[in-house]
Amino acid sequence: MTRWLVLVLLLGCGQDKRHAEHVLAAIERLREGEPSDPAAREPNVAALEAMTSDVPVAEKARAACATAFRALSSAQALVQRTKDDPARAHLDEALEQVKKARTAIEDCSSATGELRRWLKLH
Repeated sequence: MTRWLVLVLLLGCGQDKRHAEHVLAAIERLREGEPSDPAAREPNVAALEAMTSDVPVAEKARAACATAFRALSSAQALVQRTKDDPARAHLDEALEQVKKARTAIEDCSSATGELRRWLKLH
């Protein structure tokens, strides 16, 4: 009986690590993508948003990074619209979106670091 319990626990831990690695790989795809092209990034953002993880540290990183890259794409789109508008009507809003995106990216980086540390221990 004890052997089966140990085996089940070990298999469960391995599955958690695989899920966490999958989340980290999705985050890395976003980080390695073309930074100035939100349209090229969109499929990877959508894929990260659609993921879920039962591993709390992986879920935290997934959610933080999905939010960050979505905010970055929105900010970049608004900045581009502002550049295209001779009156610069949305300049203040664009700058505010960029600040929010920067904060979200910092949260993503922190959560990703925690995920990397968790993976090293498991």
